[in-house]
Formats: sequence, structure tokens, C-alpha cells
Amino acid sequence: MVGEQGITLTRTLVLAVALMALAAEAKGTSSSQQPLLAENLCANVTSCKAGRECRVLSSGIPECVCLSHCPDKGHRPICGSDGLRYKSHCDLHRQACLKGIHIRPHPYDHSCHEDPLEKLKHELEESLSQVHREEMNHIKVPRACRQNYRDRMREYLISWMSLTTNRQSWYKQDMSEVDVVKNHFEVSDSNHDGQLDSREWLGYMHENLHSLKRDKKSRILRKLCIEALIEEGDSNQDWRLSLAEFTHLVDRDYQPSYKYCLRDHKYYQDGTRTKVDCNGCICACGKWVCTSSPCTDGRETTTETHHDFYDDMDNQID
Repeated sequence: MVGEQGITLTRTLVLAVALMALAAEAKGTSSSQQPLLAENLCANVTSCKAGRECRVLSSGIPECVCLSHCPDKGHRPICGSDGLRYKSHCDLHRQACLKGIHIRPHPYDHSCHEDPLEKLKHELEESLSQVHREEMNHIKVPRACRQNYRDRMREYLISWMSLTTNRQSWYKQDMSEVDVVKNHFEVSDSNHDGQLDSREWLGYMHENLHSLKRDKKSRILRKLCIEALIEEGDSNQDWRLSLAEFTHLVDRDYQPSYKYCLRDHKYYQDGTRTKVDCNGCICACGKWVCTSSPCTDGRETTTETHHDFYDDMDNQID
């Protein structure tokens, strides 16, 4: 384990890398480029020691922090220089980080014992974690298009446009990819106003993909994901795509954004479930999507269910 000076140096380097990246983005990026993602920030951090991981904090700055957990399987217990037995090398270094002490692994020492307080703490944490997981799984949430579904829909549409191009009536041999995308857009734009909305895009899909039209089970999710795709590519926030926005969105090199949901000054990953009063909410594409059933005496009434969308303007690490 590094000393206090090493820890300070590590944090200074991490902060410097993050600030340089943010400065470069602010100085040289155009509006068409993607915001700096959490994964990109941590990709520049290579100095995290054993038992630590890079994590982007709510401030947007990446920092080496103690591991939140270690893998449960595939590791053997090991003795530490403090005389205690740990579940794995990873757990030893993680506990050293959490305790702020230097613990060396002693792989050939079998005389150590498990700390009874740590064992009790671990069992309590596991019990609470299990209860929390069960509670989360039983929260009823509305159907929502998560970022993974949205991105899979985008990849599917790109592949479909490419594979079916030569079957289109407007196809000509040796057409450029730009012309192919332009023709798909113009045919999709049924009212010819130069703007593509979700209804037009869905209509174009159903007209050309009869299997989708018959698939009623996924119709709602498909509609939600088309709307999420339009929101992703809609740079001027008019809920429609221009030809330029559409072309940028279906570019194979385009990297979709990853958004977090904000609640009580904390960031939550896509797919996180939570409960507000008697209603369930799920984080989907940077928004909390919630049911809005009226609550009476702590009980949920099921006369009618609505979907409320709560926008978080600061939910993206940038």
C-alpha cells in the first residue's frame, strides 16, 4: 500500500487528467461531438493501486477509491500480515484500503483466523443486501426503454437499412452511403416537411417489416425506444430529426450517450429501481419513469396507471 504522499500524488494525477480532458473538450469540440463519458474519464486513469478502482464521483471528477466489492467466486482464502484470514487477494487489498493500513499477503501462512467482527459485519451486509435486492425486484415499474434497448434498436435499424437497400425502389448501383441514408430518411418523412417524428419512423418500419407489425407484445416498447432514439439525436430539442440529425444518429461511428439519473444529490445507473410513496420508478435513458397511482392510507389504488417522466438536466457526466 502506498503511503500518504503516494495517495496524494495519485489523486493529483487523476484530477489533472480529468481537468485536462474537460478543458480539451470545452476548447476544441463542436456541438456534434459527444459529451465526455464516465468510462472515458476513467480510461485515462491507470494508477489505481490494488484494492482500489476508478469511479467518477458526483462532481464529475474520477478518483481512485476503495473497491465497492470483490468477485464472490474463483478465489481462495489468504492470510494477511495482520494475522487475519481474507476471502481473496482482492478482499485483502480492499480491507487494507478501507482500514487505511498496510496489509501484506502471506500465501504460505495457514495459522491466521477470521476476524469475528468482520465476519459479523459481512453477514449483516449480505443480509441487508439480500433484503434490498428482493425489495427492488418486487417494485412494480412502468414499461420503459432503457439505454441498452435503445442502443440495440439503433444497431438493428442501421443493419436493416444496409441489408435492404438493394430492394428499395430508389436504389441505384454504386450509391454512396450518404445517399442511402438520405433516401431512407426522405421515404420515412411521410409528410415531406424535412422533419422525422416517432410516428413517421414507426410507420416506415411497420410498412417494411411486417413481422414487427404483427408483434403486438413489443409494440409499446418499440414505440418508447424510437422516441428515445429521436431524443438521443435531437440536438435542437424539437422532438423531431432533421436529415443532418438523422444522418449523425445512424452513423456507424456514432457513440450513444450514457446518462445517469439524479435523486437526492446522488447518481443512479440506468435500470435502477426505486420507490416513491406507493409508486415505482425506474431510471431509463437519464429520466426517472414512474407510475402515478394515487396513494390512499399507504395503499396503492389500481384504478388507473399513468407514466410520469422526470427530467434530470444534470444527469450526464460531461
